[in-house]
Amino acid sequence: MKLLSRKNAKPAAAVAQSRQDEGMQPSQIRSPADDLVDLEELAQWKRDLRQLEADYRRGQTALVAARRLVSGVDPLPEPDLTWHVQRELLVAVGDAVAVATFDKEHAADLDAELAGRQRALQGAAEARARVKALEKHLNGIAAKMQVLADGNGYREIVRRLFRPSAQRMLDRAREFAQAHREMVAMDSVLRGATRMHQRYTDGSKIETDDFDLIGRKEKDDWLSVDIEGLDFRELIDLNRTYGRYDNDLSTVLHQRLEQAGIDSSWVSVFHPTDEADDRHVYAPDPNPPKKNESLVTIIH
Repeated sequence: MKLLSRKNAKPAAAVAQSRQDEGMQPSQIRSPADDLVDLEELAQWKRDLRQLEADYRRGQTALVAARRLVSGVDPLPEPDLTWHVQRELLVAVGDAVAVATFDKEHAADLDAELAGRQRALQGAAEARARVKALEKHLNGIAAKMQVLADGNGYREIVRRLFRPSAQRMLDRAREFAQAHREMVAMDSVLRGATRMHQRYTDGSKIETDDFDLIGRKEKDDWLSVDIEGLDFRELIDLNRTYGRYDNDLSTVLHQRLEQAGIDSSWVSVFHPTDEADDRHVYAPDPNPPKKNESLVTIIH
């Protein structure tokens, strides 16, 4: 394209003024954010997932504590067997009188030690049972999360909210496609009507530079940046805008969703494992024992 077409192109200010002359006032343009209505069901869906995630995280924390008890990382208190050991030694000697006297004098001590021993045994057994109960509880929460995550309810809401934007894109794309066809047709007809075969009088052909109204489009461009009568700078900006994410609109949309109680942060969703799956429920220990750390063997 010759420089002449760029000189004759309307400046960006003139283009903007012509649009205002057409009556396109900013206040009359509908914002995509106006499509974000009736969000209560979607907000409740995300609140339910958030609550289930919080419940699951608390269950994981409790499961880690129970597993540390079972493995001996956090050992249960060991029972004090001082008086029982002394009594067993007297029994081994075979002095029944001494054993009877010992039982009478230290009856309370022996009872206290027995209760402590029973608590230790019960604590070890309950820790293992607690692990199983917590894993079952977490799978139950995960099943509820799976229902919410796999359901079509929220997907239908998202589709409903998206469709107006897609329809506006289609309507404007049709207008663009038709306008582009008209421009290409005009280019072809006008240039076709003014083509000439030029030769010298001796019959030799004259090679001439055919002028273009629409320049060649680059591979990654949406439009040619060399179109007669248009400011090439505006066309360059249009190509860049087409593939550029609209951060300003994104901010407005995020704000509208947040006003309805829908933030943009991710939710962690856990799915239950099959009952036949012998793998344990995943619960990472934030303070795992070192590899060379010796574990205390709990009483069974």
